[in-house]
Amino acid sequence: MKTFYDYYNNKIQLSFEDQPFDQNPKHVFVICRYKKKWLLTRHRNRGLEFPGGKVERNETPKQAAIREVLEETGGEIEKINYLGQYFVSGKKNNWQKIFISPK
Repeated sequence: MKTFYDYYNNKIQLSFEDQPFDQNPKHVFVICRYKKKWLLTRHRNRGLEFPGGKVERNETPKQAAIREVLEETGGEIEKINYLGQYFVSGKKNNWQKIFISPK
C-alpha cells in the first residue's frame, strides 16, 4: 500500500490488492486507451481526467464503469480489469474508488 497527499492535502491510500477498503465502492475511475492514446474527458472545473463517477443504486462497480465510459466518452467497453482501489481521507468526507481498465 502506498500513502501520499493530493493537491488539497488530503491523505490518499493506494492499494493494488483485491478490494482492501470496500467490497462495493460507490465510485469508479476507468483508465482507458483508444488507438494507443489516453481516453480522457474534459471536466469544466477540474480539466482533463479519466472517465468515472458514482455507482448508481442496484448497479455493480463494473456496470457503473461501463456506463460512465459510454456516457462521458461515447466509448463502448464490455470487459474490464480490476486494478486496485484508493481511499481518500478528506477534510469533510472520506471516500474510496475502484480503478479499472478495459481488457
